[in-house]
Amino acid sequence: MRLLIFLGLLILLYYLVKGWISPSKSRQTDRNEGEWELESEMVKDPHCQTYIPKNSAIRARIAGRDYYFCSRQCMKKFKREMEENSV
Repeated sequence: MRLLIFLGLLILLYYLVKGWISPSKSRQTDRNEGEWELESEMVKDPHCQTYIPKNSAIRARIAGRDYYFCSRQCMKKFKREMEENSV
C-alpha cells in the first residue's frame, strides 16, 4: 500500500515539474515592448459570431477596417450585408 502511495506521489511530482519547466502552448510566450503576447489570439467572426485563432482566420479590409472570418462564405455574406446596409 505504501508503495502505491509513493508511486502516485512520484507521478504527481513528475507532472508538476514537467509543467513548470516546459510551458504549454496556451501560456504567454513572447514579451514585446513590456507587454506579453499570446501565441494564438482568438478573434470573433463578425458574421457568424464564431471565435477562431487569428493566425488561421481569413483577414479582409472592409471600409478601412480589418475583419477576421472563419470562412470565405462568411466573408462574402458579410460584405454583401455591408453593401446592402450602406445603400
